[in-house]
Amino acid sequence: MAEFTTDPYTQVHDKLWELLTANADFVALVRAGNRVNLQGEDPEPRRSNLQDADAPEVMLLQTGGTIDPWATGSSASLTETYRLTIATADVRPQKWLNRVKWAICRALAAGASNLGLSFVTHVSCTGATDALDDKELNRGTRGWSSVLLIRVDMHIDRTAMVSG
Repeated sequence: MAEFTTDPYTQVHDKLWELLTANADFVALVRAGNRVNLQGEDPEPRRSNLQDADAPEVMLLQTGGTIDPWATGSSASLTETYRLTIATADVRPQKWLNRVKWAICRALAAGASNLGLSFVTHVSCTGATDALDDKELNRGTRGWSSVLLIRVDMHIDRTAMVSG
């Protein structure tokens, strides 16, 4: 039975970042200041404008999922989708977009199928969408961007949920 000193959503978020930053290619391509971690100390870690020095930028967001507290007689089922975004500020896909996506694929493949968390039952990439000149991700700067969706399925013992 998993003990929860930190909620499962935060644990999964942290493990996904841990996988990414353990990959040498990802670290070489995406500077530390361009890895937007919304669970860090900075309440507004994302720059308002995307400049060349800010690219590529990678950000991990939670986008929601399902919660079934009564999935089985003894456990709850949670599903959360995490949105991993890449903004490049460059119209040449081979300069940043393709290389960063490949580094992310390799980083995720290097991890355990449960992210090393006993309550995670399955992790999958459920989609990837690339776009040129996405105004939201590139914040007005021309360039490629991508959104990768990572679905995480979790089963949590109800006793651990109600006691902790």
